Amino acid sequence: MASNKKKSTIANKKKNTVTNKKKNTVTNKKKSTATTKKKSTATAKKKNTATAKKKNTATAKKKNTATAKKKNTATAKKKNTATAKKKNTATTKKKSTATAKKKSTATAKKKSTATAKKKSTLTNKKKNNCTLFVPTNGAGLGHLTRCLAIARRLKKLDPNREIIFFSTSAAMNLILQEGFLGYHIPSQMVCRKYVNSQEWHSMFQEHLRRIIKLHQPNLLFFDGVYPYAGLITSMRETKGMKKVWMRRGLGKKVRPEVDKKEKEFDMIIVPKELFIPQEEQKTGKHYYSDPIIYLEKSELLNRESLRKKWKVPENHKLVFISLGAGNINDINPTISNILTALRKRKDIFIVISESIIGKKLQIPEQENLIIIRDYPTSSYYNAFDLAITASGYNSFHELLFFNVPAIIIPNQMTKTDDQVARALSAEKAGAAIVIKNESILEIERAINMALAPQRQLLMKSTTQKLMYKNGADDVANLLKIFF
Repeated sequence: MASNKKKSTIANKKKNTVTNKKKNTVTNKKKSTATTKKKSTATAKKKNTATAKKKNTATAKKKNTATAKKKNTATAKKKNTATAKKKNTATTKKKSTATAKKKSTATAKKKSTATAKKKSTLTNKKKNNCTLFVPTNGAGLGHLTRCLAIARRLKKLDPNREIIFFSTSAAMNLILQEGFLGYHIPSQMVCRKYVNSQEWHSMFQEHLRRIIKLHQPNLLFFDGVYPYAGLITSMRETKGMKKVWMRRGLGKKVRPEVDKKEKEFDMIIVPKELFIPQEEQKTGKHYYSDPIIYLEKSELLNRESLRKKWKVPENHKLVFISLGAGNINDINPTISNILTALRKRKDIFIVISESIIGKKLQIPEQENLIIIRDYPTSSYYNAFDLAITASGYNSFHELLFFNVPAIIIPNQMTKTDDQVARALSAEKAGAAIVIKNESILEIERAINMALAPQRQLLMKSTTQKLMYKNGADDVANLLKIFF
């Protein structure tokens, strides 16, 4: 029994031990499992925490980066916006300033233009009826004489018109004695050698520009062979001013470079040659007038009064000698030959004309001879039985217009004017005698022929038949109507 108890006790102990072991094992397992679980849980937690931290860190970084980017973008946008605003503001200011400047400039221009218009309108009301004559003369008086002939008639037709002159002629007193204002610049041919062509033209242009600015003429009337560069430039600068060129024909040669200058003018007036028909009359702006004569027939002095004044003996022929100014050719030898030929006759009284712009003639005092230095000499033409002259345009046509028998000695030294052709045309018509050889014998023969009663009658009747008008009247009327 006791053994059985021991055995059962031992058995129970073993069972308990086993049980306990099992329990312990289970417990330990549970514990280890729990521990493991805890550890794994802790590890997992750690891992999760670390992962979470990483994720959170990454997320935070991303967020921070995104936020930073947003902030930076926002900041950049703000900066850009601010910069853009500043730029836009600056640009706008510049534009508005530029626009304002443009507007103010435009306004100023409009105002100045309006002011200028008002001024010019006011000025034009006072001075737009103004004619500026520009004759160019150096060697003679032809261009100036034609302009004076037209100007004095224009003034009669239009007393309120202001007439002024700007001339290279030395005979400024002729302008003043007609009551016109005159400006003068010396011709280049009389200037010193150190005054070169460019300097002279520049001086001419400056003078003319000032005259135009001061008087504001509505018409410029040029009489000359060649329009100067300064003249062309000044005309181009002046808006609203009409330009007329009196261009004498009968040149020695065709000059295309001069013909091109006609385009600068609104009208070209060509004074006709009495015995030479115009080969080809241009149309359009060309106007062909009768020869321009300075005086009217009614203005000539009385024949008998002049003969008494000069103490011309009865039954003496009164012979007039005028060969020009002598600035181109030497006229003294020819005058000497003429005087020698005339002295062979005892019925001659001689009047020699000395040009007012020429040198004094070296002629000793003689019986029945006087020298006059006057202008216009055409006022004496009623008194003369014979004239011995050159054949410049003005003197030639004046002699024929006033019916004076003439012996013509053409000046062959002129550059452009064909005096020979003009003289020969008159001889062919029977209105004059031409001397080609200036010897004493040739001159004597011509004098005797010209003073013969029959030849005197022929020459006078030829010129009387012409009965042409004075072109100066026509041109003055033309200027009054159109300008």
